Parts: sequence; structure tokens; C-alpha cells
Amino acid sequence: MYTRFLYIVLWLVFSHWAGVLKAQVDVVVLPDGTEVMGKLLQFDPAVGLSLEVAKTGEVRTFAEGEYQRLLQLAKRKVNMMPGDLTPLEQIVEEVGDQRVTLYFRDGSRSKGKILGYERGGNIRLQTTGNTIYHFSDQEVIAISFNGGKALARRYRELAFPTKPIEQIYAFREQGLFNHTSFAFTFGKSTVYSSVSAPIFFPSPEEDLVQQTTGFNVQHITGYQFNRWVGAGLGLAYDSYSLEGGEAMLSVFAHYRAYLTKHIRAPYFGLSVGCGFPWLEQDKGFLESEGGFMLHPKLGIRLGASDQANFTMDLGYRWQDAYFVQEEPFTRDILYRDILYCRLVFSLGLLF
Repeated sequence: MYTRFLYIVLWLVFSHWAGVLKAQVDVVVLPDGTEVMGKLLQFDPAVGLSLEVAKTGEVRTFAEGEYQRLLQLAKRKVNMMPGDLTPLEQIVEEVGDQRVTLYFRDGSRSKGKILGYERGGNIRLQTTGNTIYHFSDQEVIAISFNGGKALARRYRELAFPTKPIEQIYAFREQGLFNHTSFAFTFGKSTVYSSVSAPIFFPSPEEDLVQQTTGFNVQHITGYQFNRWVGAGLGLAYDSYSLEGGEAMLSVFAHYRAYLTKHIRAPYFGLSVGCGFPWLEQDKGFLESEGGFMLHPKLGIRLGASDQANFTMDLGYRWQDAYFVQEEPFTRDILYRDILYCRLVFSLGLLF
């Protein structure tokens, strides 16, 4: 008797799980947003997957990189073939005459009963005041109802194909790159100076440390050999003193490395070069010389697209310069040997 009872229990459990497995539908989302529905036959994250397409029975193989993600659509009716109803149609069918809440892309919401839905068209909603509204399914981002919130969340991605697709790692680890950035600079200028009156020899003065702010605009073109090694040449304009009219045009060599293989990846950069004075003539500059420039930085790449990605970094910049300048009122001649030291916060576009 106990053996027969055990067989009955095992048969019921097997029947239940067989129904669940039969009800499960696997969905492969391709890079262009296309969804292929069917039964998953084989899956290896490092290699790819095989799927038996629901409508045709064809077995398709997708290698790594040929699909964006794999979804499982559970709790479908056992007697319903995959593809007969869209996920949104299933939600409408499941809701019946219950009151629902529609959530829209603009942040608003509306409550009522769903009277009908046309695939790829409008949802007809009857509000409490018996007013009937037509809402495009492209405007709706979620549907909730009594006992159905989990269902709405589960079908949300498939029901609304215009929802932005999750990013995949498609960053070009090898090839040409361009990086344009704008930065605010903060820091000090250490000035070693001497003064000469018109009829006297230069006399030494105390060294000065001036706190100033400025900005930087630069562009780098280079070649990324792999994730760890990228090299290029850059051109930068640095305004070190807005009031004093002191600016430099720098030419430099650049190295960069991306530290992880993630959507948002930290990176290290190093620029080494030489700056050339770019001065305002009405400030009394008589002579000028540029000098050595060094700029290490740490940053983060904010995406992994193969087209364009935003970047943000923080670095420190050293720049040598030498100026001979005439004071406009006293006619004194200033000999200034300057070391610019700047904290650089930069926002850029990598493409």
C-alpha cells in the first residue's frame, strides 16, 4: 500500500514538473533587438547556445557575441504554442475584468479596466468615470494589477520592445581611437622671479606661490593594440591664468590602459610632451619659452559601445615655462621662471 502511494506521489510530482518544463519558453534577444522564441537545447556562456525555433522547428546556433541575452518566459499555458500570443496579450488575457494601473513613459499613470488590445496598436482602458481612452502600447512601460505585479514585471522586457536594451561589452580593444576632452584645472603656480628697473641690473625677489584656476581642451589620436596598451599623439590648449593671459599649446605622446573588461572600466593614462607659450600680447610679454609637460591620470570609461563612449578622469599636470614681461605702469622688467602644478578634472568623448 505504501509502495502504491509512493508511486502516485512520484507520478504527480513528475507530471507537475513536466508541465512546467513544457510551459517554459526560451527567448534569445539579438543585438538589433529581434527576439527568437523556442526551446533551449544547449547553453555555454563561453561558447554560445543552440535553440529549437518554436514556429519552424529549425535548430539555430548563436555563438558568443551574436546575441545580447537569454530570457525565460515561464508560466505560459501548457496547451499554448510559443508565439501564439505576445507577452502583452498574455497580460491582458490574464487580467480579465480586473482593475489595472498603466504606467507611462512620462511618469504618469492611469487606472481602470482594459477593454481590449490590438497587437502593435492601442490599449483601450475604461476609467472609473466610464470614460474610454486609447493608449499606444509604445507609451506604456508597465502594468500592475491585484495579484499580477510579478507577472507584469516578468513580461515587462518582452512586452515593450522599445525599452532600451541592456548594454553589452562591444568596446574595440584594438584599432584607431580618438579622444576629445574638456577640463577644469585648479592649483598653484610656483614663480621664481627677478625684477630689473630700466637703469639697473636684475635684482632677486622672493619666490611666489599663486593659486589660480584655468581650463584645458585637448584631442588625442592613437592606436589601441590591446586592452593594456594604447599609444597616440595629442594636442592641448591650457589656459593657466585667465587674468594674466598665460596659456600654453602642448604637443605630447600619450599612453593608456583599461584595467578591466567591464561596461564601465577604469583606465590609466600618461601624457608626456612639451608646451609652447600662447600669450596675450597686450599683457606686456617680451620673451617666452615653453618647457616639459607631464600629466598622469586615472579615469573611468562610462560605456563599452563600439561607437562612442563618455569618459571622466582626474589627473595632475606639471608644466614648465619662462616669461620676460614688462610692467605697464612702472616699466619694470619681470623675469619669471614658472612651474604650473594643476589638478585636472576632465570630461571627454572617446570614439
